Amino acid sequence: MKYTLHFRFFTAVLLLTFVLPGVIRSQTLGQSATTAGINFGTSVFKLQYNDPQSPLKATIVKEFNMFFPDNQLKFKNVQPNQNDFRFAYPDSLIDFALANGKTTRGHCLIWHSYSQNPPWLTAKWYGTSKWTRAQLIAIMKTHI
Repeated sequence: MKYTLHFRFFTAVLLLTFVLPGVIRSQTLGQSATTAGINFGTSVFKLQYNDPQSPLKATIVKEFNMFFPDNQLKFKNVQPNQNDFRFAYPDSLIDFALANGKTTRGHCLIWHSYSQNPPWLTAKWYGTSKWTRAQLIAIMKTHI
């Protein structure tokens, strides 16, 4: 009898904790976040939202209320050559988000990692001829 009560109690806890909320939940995570006035977002890359065969596309649209580009707003991708700005990829994410009633945000416009910075910037950064502080501030202001 003691074990039967424990088993029933344990079963009730499992049902109340894991099963019932899933049955009752009528909103997605993104809808719940919107209702609560918060953003619940995810980083996405182009194949996840642009490929009609993507298995993640429906989940991304259903469960999140905000998207931001994976690595596509990092320095190397936006400005591969000095003063040569490329926004087609991040713009496509913004278009996708707006078409699905979602919001977006910028992500890592300036990044510490050598691998995420363009060669035109890092060659002089690590080379014998260095950028001055004023030059780097001007480059960051132009970039941002």
